[in-house]
Amino acid sequence: MVAQLVGKIRSGLYTVPAYEANFGMPKTLEELFAHCIVDHSALGTSQLHPWHGIVSNHTYVAYCTNSSVFCQWAIQAGYDISLFPNYTAKIFRSLIPVPVELEIEAPIWLVSHEETNKIACTRIVLEYIRDLFAKDCAE
Repeated sequence: MVAQLVGKIRSGLYTVPAYEANFGMPKTLEELFAHCIVDHSALGTSQLHPWHGIVSNHTYVAYCTNSSVFCQWAIQAGYDISLFPNYTAKIFRSLIPVPVELEIEAPIWLVSHEETNKIACTRIVLEYIRDLFAKDCAE
């Protein structure tokens, strides 16, 4: 196998304007513990240790799911706050960031097989993917 680090996924807390209007917005980690959250356990990497610590010590975990879609639906309903990769807010424009800094990021690896890397179309696809990540990192 051939692996190349191509980027990082940064994550943060998000909700929707209806949640903020009804329940306010936490400004600190301490204030977050007074708000309902959704545990998105599909995000199970070790880089999410700070989030898992919050969930395990939180009194108001309203919902736990391993589905990104169900987590998104729960947040869109306007009752909770949850952790999402930062790119999610570009897809779901109704999401707003919660101003609690968690500094969570995970590496993105492009992995391919040494033998398939010899095929021209595979090399072209891998180069295209590398270029997309390089462009995204430059922005």
